[in-house]
Amino acid sequence: MNTVVLFIDSAGVSLKDPKNGMEGVAQSIKMIHHINVQPDRKTVSIIGDTRGCFGGALLIASACQYQIADANARIGVSGPQVIESITQVSRHAYADVYSAQYRLNNSEISHILTDQNLLRLVSELPPLQLNTSFLQALINSLPCGQESEVDPIGFDQQVIDLAALKETAASFLNTPKASACLKGNAEQPFAFENEAKGFSRYLKALAATMRYRVESGMQIEINVTTRGSGATFIAFSMMGSTLEIAPDATVTALPQAAIDRILANTPSGAKPL
Repeated sequence: MNTVVLFIDSAGVSLKDPKNGMEGVAQSIKMIHHINVQPDRKTVSIIGDTRGCFGGALLIASACQYQIADANARIGVSGPQVIESITQVSRHAYADVYSAQYRLNNSEISHILTDQNLLRLVSELPPLQLNTSFLQALINSLPCGQESEVDPIGFDQQVIDLAALKETAASFLNTPKASACLKGNAEQPFAFENEAKGFSRYLKALAATMRYRVESGMQIEINVTTRGSGATFIAFSMMGSTLEIAPDATVTALPQAAIDRILANTPSGAKPL
């Protein structure tokens, strides 16, 4: 059995070079799922406590079969400073949401590192192959969303909510189609409530399902017509077989208000999506 271990301590894609950063995250997720679909392969991410794990970094960690976080790690899709900048809602009421313990209770990570013998912990974890049964169980575990007679494949929403993410993942998993073409937008919903509900689990389910279908031979064409942003854009629009972005479409790591505030406060420009 082969095991791949990733050590991740990152606030996400650098705002100084978001295009290459987002492409790098997408490529990493694809490579991890290429391993996950094979039998007797194991992928594990180890999340540190210096910068934690946010945005694209959390997408990479979540793509692994297991996530082992330092007890003091801070974890989330959209960082508290980002959401506060966009919504004007104070981050203090949601401070606990970003703790490793909350993310463990929310099933967004699999383990908190309490045993100093990390090698033993990793070696004892059984491999979890990415297949239909695994994905169906993952999608069913998501609380938001209801079955719909409308096929979500092909929808065009300005902002993709949690229910739409779940329904789209289920539609990709269960469709008999050999190909699909999606046209529209993939903008991230920035809200503390989404973080509290386990936003990363929905992105994980959608990205994993799309990559499983692509690895199984399905052709998924994504056409971004107007806008795309954040980790949602990576986990959705960048997981297909091909991606076409209209010449006048705008793709950003974050809304401009958040970028301006973060770059003003942090010279490095490295902050979570």
